[in-house]
Amino acid sequence: MEKIWNGIKGSTRIAIRVIVETVHRLVINIFDTLLGFLNFPEKKLRIKIFILQDPQSIPGISPADLDAAIEYAKRSFKKNFNTRLLPYKTGGHFAEVLQKNTI
Repeated sequence: MEKIWNGIKGSTRIAIRVIVETVHRLVINIFDTLLGFLNFPEKKLRIKIFILQDPQSIPGISPADLDAAIEYAKRSFKKNFNTRLLPYKTGGHFAEVLQKNTI
């Protein structure tokens, strides 16, 4: 009897998950799906790049050297995904050199 009860509970859990996922996709994401074909609304992705230092406290690369790569990423995300790349904090920088060893 216990095996039958466990089977019923498992089947019920699966059915509920299917129903919840279906409702989520059809009701909640319908606007994003429909408007996504029109490239509307624009999405935002906030990023932060951490540059590590070697044992002599010399960064592997300077934040200024990343400017070209960041600009390329901005253009690519805008063109291909209608997503605008932004720094993690408003008015902040995309890259930061970590000053101390965090390990």
